[in-house]
Amino acid sequence: MELEDRMFKVYAKGDEKIQLKIIPGHFVTSQSHISHYLEMTTMKTRCAEAARIAKLLSSRYETSTPVDSIICMDGLEVIGAFLAEELAKEEDLILLCGHYEGIDERVLEEIVTDYVSIGDYVLTGGELPAMVMVDAISRLVPGVLHNDVSAEFESFQDNLLEYPQYSRPEEWHGKKVPSVLLSGHHANIEKWRREQSIIRTYERRPDLFEKCELTEKEKQWLKDYLDDKISRHQE
Repeated sequence: MELEDRMFKVYAKGDEKIQLKIIPGHFVTSQSHISHYLEMTTMKTRCAEAARIAKLLSSRYETSTPVDSIICMDGLEVIGAFLAEELAKEEDLILLCGHYEGIDERVLEEIVTDYVSIGDYVLTGGELPAMVMVDAISRLVPGVLHNDVSAEFESFQDNLLEYPQYSRPEEWHGKKVPSVLLSGHHANIEKWRREQSIIRTYERRPDLFEKCELTEKEKQWLKDYLDDKISRHQE
């Protein structure tokens, strides 16, 4: 029996002119065996049919749901922890990815609500920035990570970089895990982590450090640490 003879059609509930052609059988791909083949060529190649499908898919948002449409471009506001937190609160997001020369300005003026970048460099398209944004945003949605606390206290929270990480073994190439992390004293461990985050941010990201808020005690501790480091360097 020819493939066309086995084909049957499934019609969209909202528009019967939109049809999905399905062919049952045994089909082998480079990665798997499948029992049905979906013929979607005309959906992608016929402009009128593609427009009907797009209209049907977007209809649920047209009147009842406000959706942020975000374009990923260079030279704009950089996605950071705080922006990611705000976007994670949204119910729906649409990410637009230009390629090479970008997207027609008239389209941007019509539908885009936010312009976001992942840094001051140029890529061939917006697909990779969109993937970065999806990862940065989705991990802040409750339930995505097994431990929601880990999302809350990682890099850039309070404008501080994350503290150093250690795992097993306790000694590797002559270098040992800091003893405080093996002590089991949770308050001391948290204090050590906070201090290490302060040091790391001060040394690696002075731009972030200018924005972080330290207590007077932490400011004095940092001053003492830097003074001691300078004196040891001069010896």
